[in-house]
Amino acid sequence: ALRLSRTKNLHFAKAPFPGFSAEALIRESDTAARIRSDEFALILLDSGNHSAKVVAKKILNSLLSPFMINNQQFSIGSSIGIAIYPQDGSDSDTLLQQADRAMYFAKNNNKAYAFCTPELDEEGKRRLEIEQGLRKALIENNKTGPVELTLVYQSKHYLHDNSIQGYEVLIRWQHPELGIISPSEFIPLAEQTGLIVDLSRWVITQASLQALQWEKDGIKFKNLAIKISAIELINFELAQNIISQIDATGAQREWIEIEMTESAVMKMPDVSIKFIEDLVNAGVLVIIDSFGTGHSSISYLKTLPASYLKTEVSQ
Repeated sequence: ALRLSRTKNLHFAKAPFPGFSAEALIRESDTAARIRSDEFALILLDSGNHSAKVVAKKILNSLLSPFMINNQQFSIGSSIGIAIYPQDGSDSDTLLQQADRAMYFAKNNNKAYAFCTPELDEEGKRRLEIEQGLRKALIENNKTGPVELTLVYQSKHYLHDNSIQGYEVLIRWQHPELGIISPSEFIPLAEQTGLIVDLSRWVITQASLQALQWEKDGIKFKNLAIKISAIELINFELAQNIISQIDATGAQREWIEIEMTESAVMKMPDVSIKFIEDLVNAGVLVIIDSFGTGHSSISYLKTLPASYLKTEVSQ
């Protein structure tokens, strides 16, 4: 099983996907199949550990060099998981699942490839269950409203009189079989798999609808704060997408605050400044979260049109 990473950069930059030709690296008797846009399965007949390792290294080497599209440089990473018949499985479905688990292990441990072993089986199995479960939960929630995924609202208070200033939007997931899954577990996985885009879109829409309902019910609030991931900033149309989502619900733009961490800003400073400017100019507030944990200076703050700062509490 082979997964390519950073292919969403191509999508967000509106660059054509260059394609991946595994057939050129394997024998005529072997088979290559595309499972998803960024996932492939290779079947190598009469091959053991050594042969599989040789092919894996060939594939990895073929993806090392960056390439140019529309005068922009792109690079693609990859993670490879290897399962061997018959010790890792006696049928194609089992072998593919085992290879998938090995692939996740490689990806999460910064390895180029990994063989299926009993030690990684449980870890890989849970990750696979969480990814598949999150994909399903997003589909079901978008169809019928909140089912497994729900939002909770943590109040923020003014210090001088303890009155409510607004609410921070937090996501919760009740998996039907695995129970409550912590955001600290499924959010990083969503970022790695690209599901964070759909997840954030759902959160923004649901929070905007909630704000609209509170306004209709006469419930006083100032705004709702929604966190976004640093990886989403590679989408150059993110600000406009957020604005469009809020407008589509009928909510007022000033009811929504977008939170991004200082480290996210510093990773892509030019992109971040443009993103913040676009939101603020459209009437959406922006908060820089965890300020003081990164390396930005007070002078750099003057270039950021953010509405508020949230400082990190020292331990």
